[in-house]
Amino acid sequence: MKNLIGLLEQINIYPHKALRSNYYGNYMRNTKGHSNDFLKYENYKIGDDLNKVDWKKYCKSRELLSKQFGEEKNYRVVISVDTSKSMEYGDPLKSVYQKDIVESIGYSVLYHQHPLVLIDMVTFDYIEIFPPVEKGMNMVSEWISKRKYNESFKFSNDVIYSLFGDSLNICISDGWFEGYEKFVGYQFSVRNDLILLHIVSQQEIIPPLNGTFILTDSETGEKISIDFTDHKINEYSKLIKEIFDEKKNCCKRYGYRYFRCISGSPINDLLISMGR
Repeated sequence: MKNLIGLLEQINIYPHKALRSNYYGNYMRNTKGHSNDFLKYENYKIGDDLNKVDWKKYCKSRELLSKQFGEEKNYRVVISVDTSKSMEYGDPLKSVYQKDIVESIGYSVLYHQHPLVLIDMVTFDYIEIFPPVEKGMNMVSEWISKRKYNESFKFSNDVIYSLFGDSLNICISDGWFEGYEKFVGYQFSVRNDLILLHIVSQQEIIPPLNGTFILTDSETGEKISIDFTDHKINEYSKLIKEIFDEKKNCCKRYGYRYFRCISGSPINDLLISMGR
């Protein structure tokens, strides 16, 4: 646990798109500062920091260019939680894995002094949390523990998302919902940066099936009997890959980040990838 906390304190999940907000004006990547995020080159002026001069470029072109970096400022992070019934599947449950991810990312966000919003994508219930980290984490844990996984997942209320424009939205979902492309497109329209964490269980990727099997729709409860021959299993594998590719490509079209997360896999690797 100490190793995970140490990692969360080192990793700061940055937006990859310029954000503006009512908190502190323009956020990182819009203004010059002292972060590690390269912004652009400018001609060297007397008084500029000589440590920021690109001497390699000077050797080639004999032109003094000063590196300018993005300024690190606080920005709002919105974590959207999927509480649809399909999250109650897998071993371990996708809902349990989601809870671990939310609490890990929540700790990192609050540790780095960013305002945090948690939103239930089924009920549209939300809570806004500000640092300090200790108090904020208690609120995160309490809020996420009250979520009920017993409703269908449909995006029918656009108004709620307009409240959280110009934010970094980290959406955690298993992707089995209507209006997926509409949701991603809407994030773009309200100028959110989006990171989609697509949680799937190992059983969904490689179903342990043979012979006759009863499938249950996780949202409606409808049951259907299927004879899973090798041919049908191959068809299923092809279909599930197409679904993953479709969701990844949808994010890519808008310049958003997509991560497929297998329930139960180590969170450390995911956090490191998100922090890049």
